[in-house]
Order: sequence, then structure tokens, then C-alpha cells
Amino acid sequence: MLAKKLYRREMIKNAIIITLILLFASVSTYFIYNKYKDERGIDFRTDALEVTFHEKTEDKVTLTRVTPVRDSVGLSSKAYTFTIKNHADYAVEYKVKMVTDYEEMDKDDCGEYQIPYDIIKLSIHRKKTPNQILILGELENGTATTGMIEPGEEIQYTMRFWIMENTLVTGSDLHYHGIIRVMQVDN
Repeated sequence: MLAKKLYRREMIKNAIIITLILLFASVSTYFIYNKYKDERGIDFRTDALEVTFHEKTEDKVTLTRVTPVRDSVGLSSKAYTFTIKNHADYAVEYKVKMVTDYEEMDKDDCGEYQIPYDIIKLSIHRKKTPNQILILGELENGTATTGMIEPGEEIQYTMRFWIMENTLVTGSDLHYHGIIRVMQVDN
């Protein structure tokens, strides 16, 4: 009888300990999730569009370690991913542009060490579509792509940047600093 009471007491104690551990794990997971969710909040908002960048660098693109590569290698380089969401009740036209990051150039004091734009390739990829490979110097007003987004729709893009093969010496001191801009086109 005494052994049964001790066994039952141990079982209750173990159940309470396991419950507290599970509760602690659940609360910790919730706070960790919210911390990282808040860090990936909306980075840009217009009257109809929300743009969220998913990397720590947000909308900033930097090429500092120059390694000219083939397109197949460039397509596996560092990705810059962002999501465009239409929160309006009408379709919205948008464009994705590349602009020079003069602030970062001043900070790095690398104005005279800029990679020529005509040897920088970029790929822009939208889910369920083929990669578009473009040359930065050939973009019209820096526009990489344009599109139409329906009400409530979300579109995710991935961009990658690399230097054309056989153009520069690997390890060159040249830099590129750019910013990915998503703009609502007003008609």
C-alpha cells in the first residue's frame, strides 16, 4: 500500500514536471517566433502595396568580392528575396528597379572603385516563371521588371547579382552598392 502511494506520488510529480517543461518550451518558441517575425516586418508601403525584404540586408545589394563567373554559377549566388502584397481592392501595376546606393558608397569611400554596370548581370525570378537574366547597364531607367498584382495577391521575387565571366580579375577592389526599389505605377 505504501509503495502504491509512493509510486502514485512520483507519477504526479513527473507529470507536473513534464507539463512545466512543455509549457516553457511553448512560451519560448512563441517569443522567438515573434522576435524574428517582427524583424521581417513590412519594409515599404504605398497606398496599395506592401513590400517585405527577407534578408538581413533588406533592400541593399552589395558586391565587394569580385569573382567573374558563368551564368550557371551566378544563378546560385547570394539571393535577395522580397514579397510584394497588394492590400488594395483593385489591381495595381508595379515595377522593380535597381538604383545606386550613394549613401553606402560614401560610407565605404569607394566612389572611384565602382564596377562598370555593363558587366554586372542580374537574375530576377518570380515563382513559377523562368529566370530573367539581365545586364544592369542595359536596364531602361534601372527597371528590372514590371507587373500587375491583383487584390489580395502576394508575389515573391528572388534577385541574384554577379560579374560577367572574363571581364575582371578575381579579387579586384571594385565594388557595387545598389538598392532594390519596388514602385507602384500610378496611371
